[in-house]
Amino acid sequence: MKKIILATLFCSLGAYASESEDTSNNKMSLAIDYINSSNSFTRELGGQSYTESNNSNAFGLRLGFNKSNNGQWFIAYQNENFDIGIYDVNNNPLHYLSLGYNKEFPFSNGLAPYIRGSLGVGTMSVTGYSDSSATAIGGKVGAGLGYYVTDSFKISAGVDVQYRVWTPIKTTYGDIDINDSSFMATLGAEYYF
Repeated sequence: MKKIILATLFCSLGAYASESEDTSNNKMSLAIDYINSSNSFTRELGGQSYTESNNSNAFGLRLGFNKSNNGQWFIAYQNENFDIGIYDVNNNPLHYLSLGYNKEFPFSNGLAPYIRGSLGVGTMSVTGYSDSSATAIGGKVGAGLGYYVTDSFKISAGVDVQYRVWTPIKTTYGDIDINDSSFMATLGAEYYF
């Protein structure tokens, strides 16, 4: 798994470095996001499978690196809290780190529709199992609308869809296999510097 993350990071940074230098667009940005998700979890244990709804909300931070043609690579951290514990009653948060790309289509009036995608990996502490943590690997795509209040400050709202696969956790009855799909509503504020 570490090799996949490192390879994705290496390829992304290589693509970023190969872009033509356009200093007017090479700004960094820092954003804070609020995310509300409707999640559908599918669990398999001992040949039995069931699906349940387990909604979540999260706060996230994004560090962006602008490149030419209104595109931006970003690294994001998200602290996600679920309505119901995924593995145990402790209901620990999922700490999720992702690498992605955002493409804007700005208008002269400050509006900027966007599309984006990312790949990520997260970890959650679990108790009562031989493993002390569970890992989730996933991908996300989305679209939304941003508005530049000033040249260096933007607010945005969007929707994302996400799919994650969780590493199996061993129990005396077999492995618990989990995957989840999400529909996410996001609100954000971003400052460029």
